Amino acid sequence: MQSSLNDIQPISLKNVNPKKCCSHTCPRSTHLVPGQQLLRCSGCKAVSYCDRQCQRDAWALHKSACKLQRNANSSMPEASNTTLPSLDPLFDLLKYFINLHKPTFSEATLSCIITKGGPKTFDFRGHVMFFGLQYRNDNPGTAFAVSFADCLPIGTLYLQLPHIKDVLQASEEKYNSVAEFDKATMEHFAGLIRVVFEFDGCFYFQNIPIRDNPQGDAADHVNWLLELKLSVDSGLVGKEVGGKYQMGKVIKQGERWKWMPLSGLS
Repeated sequence: MQSSLNDIQPISLKNVNPKKCCSHTCPRSTHLVPGQQLLRCSGCKAVSYCDRQCQRDAWALHKSACKLQRNANSSMPEASNTTLPSLDPLFDLLKYFINLHKPTFSEATLSCIITKGGPKTFDFRGHVMFFGLQYRNDNPGTAFAVSFADCLPIGTLYLQLPHIKDVLQASEEKYNSVAEFDKATMEHFAGLIRVVFEFDGCFYFQNIPIRDNPQGDAADHVNWLLELKLSVDSGLVGKEVGGKYQMGKVIKQGERWKWMPLSGLS
């Protein structure tokens, strides 16, 4: 594994054996499969899988290389009709949803840390904030429900999800760089917490800076998980418009989803 996710090089089609599944959890990744038609990733067109489940199992480790390879493939012809349906649309929806609710997830992360002793004494490097999500619909504002959330010791996370250990360790350099920048530029900076969002075997990673001057004590934040679920379920999304922070919802107009302030909804 490279020292940084950005160091992963595009995969050469010449180095990929089309008769081997590229999922690290699949027994067919170590030997040839005579006569079996594997399905090629329609994103990078460079790796193949037995089925959708093998693609999901490999996605956390493959997605960074997939993105780089897609850029390198810009002049390549389209893949054959045996390509596996891309995970990109659903993964893009996941990213859209997370970014819409980023203030809510950040507040929930802070509240969780407060209930565990507060940011001044918290071991940021030794913990990961983990959010488990379940798909509900195609509306970016309400696309996922929160099924699980907690700030876990990183060793516990590695035991439960060993395949993301390499990903987190590979991003250590970036984590240190972001932490140093936030420490130098943010007032009351306490630490940087790694955040992992998981849906059906797909993972999305963020770093959230935490301040050391939170409002209230642990008793004021004990219901943080319930409040997080209610907030996400409501579909309410805040946005700054004309210098003012307004609440709104995401609605579909034609073929596109668009944020609208509550005052503009009938």
